Amino acid sequence: MNQNLEKQFEVRLKNQLKDQEKKITAKLFKIAQDKENIVRDDFQKTLEVANSVLHAKERELEEQKARDAAKITDLEETLKTTVDKTSELNTLIEIMKKQMEEKQNELAAFGIEAEEKMKKAKFDHEAAMKTKDKLIQESKDYARHELVRVRNK
Repeated sequence: MNQNLEKQFEVRLKNQLKDQEKKITAKLFKIAQDKENIVRDDFQKTLEVANSVLHAKERELEEQKARDAAKITDLEETLKTTVDKTSELNTLIEIMKKQMEEKQNELAAFGIEAEEKMKKAKFDHEAAMKTKDKLIQESKDYARHELVRVRNK
């Protein structure tokens, strides 16, 4: 009987140990699950923050790309305008050079013509002076001749 009691006690003790072991295992499992949930939640929060930062960076990058594209477009338009204006200015410079050359040619021709007219005017003036001197001399001679004739009469 003693042995029977011992056996019962041993069985009951084993059962209690198994129950305690199950409870401890359940508690450990629960702790492990809680830790896993905490780690998962922390990871999820970290992932959400990282995604949020990533999306913010992507938006910032897209905005920068848009600003850069607008700036490039503006610079291309400025360059085109500058090239067009430079071309216009070069054309105007060429036109002005041709006009200046024409005016210089006209001025040179006018100078030559004026010089020729001055030479002709000088020649005509000298001829007129000679004619005047000749006429004066002829008048003097005629007047003397007339004076002599009138006196001799």
